[in-house]
Amino acid sequence: MKDVASSLDLKIETRDAKQVILIPGGKVTFFPDDRGFALITAKNVDSHIKEMVEQLQKKYSQEE
Repeated sequence: MKDVASSLDLKIETRDAKQVILIPGGKVTFFPDDRGFALITAKNVDSHIKEMVEQLQKKYSQEE
């Protein structure tokens, strides 16, 4: 989430156990899991943001 927020020059908001980055007309949400996994959802984002999130998912899933 830090990479996404940094790339978009936006801040991360913490809501309960999740982290949210609000973008114009949408949001990216990070749901952490006790097992070390995470679910990232994106709502109403353009293709640039979608591609960025997908690249970061690939990057971090390969580091394991």
